[in-house]
Amino acid sequence: TVTDTAGMTGSADIVFSVEFVNKVPVAVADSVGLPTESATFFVEGREVALDGSKSGDPDNLDYFYHWRSLEEGIILSDTTDVGPRFIAPAVSPSDSDADSVVVYPFVLTVNDGELFSVPDTVNVSVRNNTPPVITGISSSPGTVYQGNTVTIEVSGTDSTDVSDIYGG
Repeated sequence: TVTDTAGMTGSADIVFSVEFVNKVPVAVADSVGLPTESATFFVEGREVALDGSKSGDPDNLDYFYHWRSLEEGIILSDTTDVGPRFIAPAVSPSDSDADSVVVYPFVLTVNDGELFSVPDTVNVSVRNNTPPVITGISSSPGTVYQGNTVTIEVSGTDSTDVSDIYGG
């Protein structure tokens, strides 16, 4: 309503139209469950969990996850879950005395029903679990007769740090 200096008034209705502009959701891919804070890789045969919980939608719309492995043969528990799991695959050692590490990339994309995020990648490093090596066997006495006690000593080496497997 407008009033002029003579006291006359006038009014008009104004209609505004506000259009919703959907913003692109954001994917944040990560992994969880390393056995120790200092560990940087998983050991083959152990369960690994991926984590997309830091992803989001700036419009606070519901969004959906889509995970995929860039390596064939890795099966995720649920490609549409926030945190799918898989078993770290076997890694072939590069030589008989060393542990090998292979990097497996996983891509996360989120979708709010209309727009897709920019894909985000997490690299999961998996180390082979080198079997222990027997370095010596001895027994006493050398000749054993029925009913006698035998002592057998076995020694060996294991290059895998158990804290990598069990934590600690």
